[in-house]
Order: sequence, then C-alpha cells, then structure tokens
Amino acid sequence: MSSRSSTTLRKLEPDEIPLGQQLPFDVFDEHGSLFKRAGLTLRKLDIARSKARLRSGLFIRINEEEEAQRKAIANASARRVKALQEGDRLSHDVLDMRGRLIQAAGTPVTPQLMRFLDRNAFRAVCVEQEVVKPDITKLPRKTHVGEPEDFSPFAAAQLEQEVRGLLQTTIKAQAGDEPEEKRLELKQLREEMASAQSKVKSNVALFAELASQSLSGKVPNLVATESMVHDMTRVVDKDPNLALLMMDLHNTHQGDYLFTHGMNTSLVAMRVAGRLGWDKPSIQALGVAALCQDLGMLQIPDEIRMARRPLNPEEMQFVRQHPYFTVNQLQRSEQLNPLTMLLTFQSHELADGSGYPLQRHTGTIHPLAQVLHAADMFCAMTCPRPFRKAHSPYHAVVTLLNHARDGKLDRMVARAFVDSVSLFPVGSYVRLSNGSAARIIQSNGPAHTRPCVIPLNSDGTETDVTLNLLEADDVKITAAITPQAATGQLIIEPEFKRAG
Repeated sequence: MSSRSSTTLRKLEPDEIPLGQQLPFDVFDEHGSLFKRAGLTLRKLDIARSKARLRSGLFIRINEEEEAQRKAIANASARRVKALQEGDRLSHDVLDMRGRLIQAAGTPVTPQLMRFLDRNAFRAVCVEQEVVKPDITKLPRKTHVGEPEDFSPFAAAQLEQEVRGLLQTTIKAQAGDEPEEKRLELKQLREEMASAQSKVKSNVALFAELASQSLSGKVPNLVATESMVHDMTRVVDKDPNLALLMMDLHNTHQGDYLFTHGMNTSLVAMRVAGRLGWDKPSIQALGVAALCQDLGMLQIPDEIRMARRPLNPEEMQFVRQHPYFTVNQLQRSEQLNPLTMLLTFQSHELADGSGYPLQRHTGTIHPLAQVLHAADMFCAMTCPRPFRKAHSPYHAVVTLLNHARDGKLDRMVARAFVDSVSLFPVGSYVRLSNGSAARIIQSNGPAHTRPCVIPLNSDGTETDVTLNLLEADDVKITAAITPQAATGQLIIEPEFKRAG
C-alpha cells in the first residue's frame, strides 16, 4: 500500500485550530492542497483572506492505521475517565488530543471537567499512563545523607498545573520585535572576555562546592546560584556575544564536567531567551534552571554516568530519571522560583513527545524549557565526553536544525538560536574565500553565514581588526575549521565546504 493510499484528511474541530500560534502540523484545504506548513503562525486574517478556499474548514493529513489505533486507545481511555464521578481524585493526567494538560493527577473531578468530558470524550480525550520507574535496587547506587523523598509523577503534574499561569503572565516582546543588542569594540570585547572567562572558572568551582553541600543533605543555596547568574548577565548585557565567548568548551576533567556544562548551558540559554524577547526575571529563572538542571546526575553511579560504552536499556531508563533527583534537591529550598523548578524538570522534554521524564508534547512544555533543551544539546555536543570526542560548533548547530526539522524542537526556538550564535558559532574558526583563517567574534542576527570575524595572521595569531562579512561582499566563509587548523598547529580537511 502506498503512503498516499494509507493517509486521509481529517477536519479540525474549531477548538483544535491553534490560532495565533505556531502550527504543530501542516494544514490543508478540503482538496488536500497545502494551506500552511508546520512551524508557521496561523492568524485569523489568513483564514479570512482564504474564506472561499476554506469554506469546508481546515484539515490535517493522518495515517489511517495509526489514527484507528489512536482512536481505539483514546476511546478506551475516555470510557475509563467518563466512569469517574464528581469529587473523585484523578489517578492520571487528563489530556486533550493534542497532548495539552486539561487536569492534573491528584486533583478532584470538578463539574467543569465532567462537562468537558461529555463534550469531548469521543474526540480523543485520553488519560496519560503513570511513569514506570526502573527497579533501581538492582543497580549500584551511592547513598547520600539526608536524601529527600522521590519527586513523584503526582508532584510533577501538580507543579505543571500550578505554573501554567506563568505562560500567560510572563511579559514577552511582541512577535516580530527584534531586541536591540549592544556591541563592544574589539579592544573592550577582549578585555571583558578575559575578565569574564576568569569569573566563569571561579563560579564553576563555587557551584561545585554548593552542589557537594546539597548532596550531603544541606538545603541548596539557590541565592548563591542566582547571584552567579546575575553576575554573568551583567557581563552579557554589555555585549550578548560574550555569552559564547565566555564558555569553556575544552573541559575534560570528569569531576567538574557537569558544573562547567551547567555554566555553559546557562550562558547560551540566556543569550537565546534574550533574543526571543523574554523579560529579565524569566531569563534569570532560566539561567538558574540551566545551571542546576543536571544536579540529579550526580546521584547516578559513576560506572553508569561516566561509562565509555553504550548504556543498556535499564541503565538508560535510570539516567532518564535524573530530573526527579534534581528536583528532589531543589524543592527543599524556600528561595526556589516555581518557574525555575518547572524548567529544570522539563529541560529534557521534546516537542514531539519523545523526551523524558514524562514524554510531554509542545502544548505542555514551557517555551523556555525548549530554549534550555537547545542550549543543553549544543553545549553537550561541543564538549568532549568519556565515550566520544567533542563535535565542532558548526556540526552542533546543523544537528540542532535537523532536530527542529524532525519536530523535536520548536522552530522559532531553533531560529532564535541560530540568530544568536550564527550558523558558524561565535568563538569558532572558519576559512574565508580570500584564503585566510578567522575567528567568529559577533553574530549578525538573521545573516547566519555573514557574522563579524577577526582575521588571523599567517602564524595563527589574531589581528587587531574586525571584519563584518555583512558589509564585505567580496569575502565569504568557505569552510568551518578546527582551532588547530586555524592556528597552524594541525592541518586537517574542513568538515564543511561551500558548494562551488
């Protein structure tokens, strides 16, 4: 059977049409002609202008076999939910057909929920299954003094429900507004970079000490972590490109990898969030979440966390529970921002539902959690690990873009990421069409292949001038190269070559 014959069109109900939002799927007219692609924003004006074409409504293309299976599962779930009575407590989350949370586990069944179920059960209201945790008693595990009780799926659902209002109350720049970014002259940029890199290293050491204290049973000192993030934002406010220039991408010491990675991720995440126009309190909460997101990994045994081999399924499932361990530590602090805890917990969720620990979809993942995921992915790929060498920054950005193409990352986040770091990321090295090597020093927003660079001398040292490729029509980037190749210490073939 061809893929064409196994698919069909299904009309969207009015409450399924995401007006004013990015489309999570392609939409079609009644004849199967594409109306708007996934990732674009659907406006009322778009529909009004095409009223004649859309007189029968909007449609999505579905796989008939998958849709039949989905309906069977959804109807079974709906029957189970409809058996509830008012006042009962939900044992599972109730979701709509797009994966959005309607009511969280542990909350009482309300008259409003009953009315919703009466109207919508036949249209794939479903009940999310409980998270099945691995039998960790079979795995080697460290013990820690004062280890808190597990942060359960029940508590996770409560947290998500409590913080949902933040999506409406957080102040964001209007769509299309590009925040004005400051730029330092090269001399000032170098001075700030040297000072900031030293500050980052001292903050990594301080953060490692705070994490050690938390693991020993002390209440996490989130005031100190907020102070670290605030120090970094004050530097980045002088020139957002400093966020990437401050990063330590060469750390190979296993003892402090997680702390260096947390600092790097915090810098990148805040840079992208600023590009998207989020307000400073939200960016601060994101920075702390990025710093702390992998604290729970310290409770994973070293023989698993630092393994130089592929993990088996049971070990991988254990690793995927580390967001619970992280929040176990953070929730003991009275200074904790609820948004910080949510972003920490959701940092490994993917837009298509294939992430962890709760397999959330776009509608139930906070947008800043997707920013955090993108930053985490970039920083992890560009740092060496026990089981692989570091990937180049260029390769990491291309992988991230493929992530968005495959529906695992919000496309708006992916675009803001590339606008922030450039296709050839700030701090990395490239070969120019005039034959010289150069270092990327500042991004140029949507001009992803034409950033500002510092050309290198023949001996690999940096010159004292910058070249804005946006203004130099006769000079282009022809290849992404390693620092060793750029400085002449090691000559290798570039991993990227421009066609022609």
